Amino acid sequence: MFDEIRKSKIVTISLVFVLLSWVIITSIFILFVLNIYSDSSLADVLIIVGILISSLMIVSWIGSYKDNIEASIISDATFHISNVFLILIAFFGIFLNNVIFYIICIITICVIIILYFNVIFSHKDSYIYKGMFDIEFRKALKLDHAGEKDKALEIYQNLSRENKNYPFVYYNMSLILFNKGEYEEALLNVDKALKLESDYHKNIYLKGKILFGLEKYDEALLDIDKALKLEPDYHNALQMKGFILYRLEKYDEALKYTNKALELEENPQLLRLKIYILDELKRYGEELKCCDELIKIDPNNEDNCLMKIDALISLSYEKEALNLINRILEDNENNVEVLNKKAIIFYYKGNYLKALKYLNKSLFCEESNYGTLYLKTLILMGLTKYEKASKYLEKYYSSIDKNNKKQKVLYWYLKRTLYYNLNNYEKALEYCNNCLKVDNKNIDYYLYKIYILRKLKNENEVEKCCKYTLSLIDDKLKINPSDVELLLSKVDVYIHLKECDKAVELLKSIEIGSRDKYSFNYKGDLFEKMKYFEEALENFNKALKIDSENPVFLNNKSDILIKLNRLDESLCAINKALKIIPNYYLSLYNKASILEKLGKYDEALKYYNNAFELNPYDKELQEDRENLLKKIKKE
Repeated sequence: MFDEIRKSKIVTISLVFVLLSWVIITSIFILFVLNIYSDSSLADVLIIVGILISSLMIVSWIGSYKDNIEASIISDATFHISNVFLILIAFFGIFLNNVIFYIICIITICVIIILYFNVIFSHKDSYIYKGMFDIEFRKALKLDHAGEKDKALEIYQNLSRENKNYPFVYYNMSLILFNKGEYEEALLNVDKALKLESDYHKNIYLKGKILFGLEKYDEALLDIDKALKLEPDYHNALQMKGFILYRLEKYDEALKYTNKALELEENPQLLRLKIYILDELKRYGEELKCCDELIKIDPNNEDNCLMKIDALISLSYEKEALNLINRILEDNENNVEVLNKKAIIFYYKGNYLKALKYLNKSLFCEESNYGTLYLKTLILMGLTKYEKASKYLEKYYSSIDKNNKKQKVLYWYLKRTLYYNLNNYEKALEYCNNCLKVDNKNIDYYLYKIYILRKLKNENEVEKCCKYTLSLIDDKLKINPSDVELLLSKVDVYIHLKECDKAVELLKSIEIGSRDKYSFNYKGDLFEKMKYFEEALENFNKALKIDSENPVFLNNKSDILIKLNRLDESLCAINKALKIIPNYYLSLYNKASILEKLGKYDEALKYYNNAFELNPYDKELQEDRENLLKKIKKE
């Protein structure tokens, strides 16, 4: 801040005028000296010089009343140089054969000498103080740049106590406090800087940045916009606006300002922001290209490769993702983050056993990694091993930072899922509400709440929750009207409200990207709920076309084929799923249902028993098993 010459119109005009004045005065002074030795008349020259020097003195007085550092520098320099020229002219004026000029010159020299003595004796303390202040300030700057922030902060605090009129001290203090995460203190100091310099764009930008740190995004946006009005091409402010709009879930606008910032300066942090935005917009192809750009700029950063892996997974390019993972693991086979990515790929493919294998390897390398423990809990629940899942969930909780809201919410989310699967819906609701207290605009949490309330048979609350969720979805769709996930969620809510006509009309209109297997699967589920079985089958087949060995998709297809009474095809699909995960309870349950319909009761009972042993909490499974036992007893 101290080193930058600010773009103030008054200071710029003053500076230009002063420079021109110095050039003119120097030229006239030389002519003046030459004229003395040629015995020419100098009255006109002295009048012109007097007028110019008077103008110069006026500029210096204007500068002395301006409350900024450049004006003060110009003022001091102008005042002293003006005086020097006046003394020189007065000195040479003594040698003129003119009594009036002789008297004027003697008076001028005396007045200037008196003025200087007055300044020296009356303001000597302030001159000494100003010198000491500058020395201490420069010392603090050096410490700041050397990374010794605490020492620099201590000096800045002392300086601010001695003199409260230096905005750059408050600015630098605020910056250090912000980087230390002490946002409230940083805000107090930047406000002090703004009282002294309200129109300096860096002060305003810093305040916006601090408010962003305090998660006051709307207020932060107002300050960033003010900074951009003063400096439209201020790179940092454009970048910060992108971050704020991203947090406000205004992804299209966020992308616009991020691209503007990238045009001015391409840096890794900005490219990462662009990748996050593109991911939210589900523009995975562009995201992948952006990841490649990032790796070119910063090839040695492993996080960049992990981002590319995520983009490949989103595009269902699992083979390419696994190739990249394996290349990284060749250098370090115990890389926990990369092993976890490998586990995630198999988890998304529905191959829980392979996912578990890589997670166990991760835990062997780092037993208290909260990310690994979270994933293992999730997979164990998918395999209906609830007791083991509960133990790992508590390990996860003991490994997290209790002050980290996101990590805590994930714990509550897992608790909700566990209690829901164990049919303890009251507890599930309690943990779902905990999640919503932290993130009260999360559509998924509201959908989970609707499912829990439905299980509790609380229809009034179901209706209220559905209507509120619809309003949230509509608000988000105003910002991103083509968001497939939001549109599918809206259909889900319509189904809960039993507004099937609206649900079918909307569902049929939703266009899904060719590589989005999860959305095809979700769309199939929604058609199945409304008993549109052919449409459901079509979407499950589209999901399987992208990922032909996903046991979850195969189970869904098998289930629909049972309802369509295409039992042989259904059996073929379920056998394929059982080859991938032999003890997956849903596959065993579906196979039992098929065999029962085929009249193979003894074989069906065997599969019902195997499924029941794995998940005794599934009430539908219990009922179907008991009904088959009754049939067998009758025969």
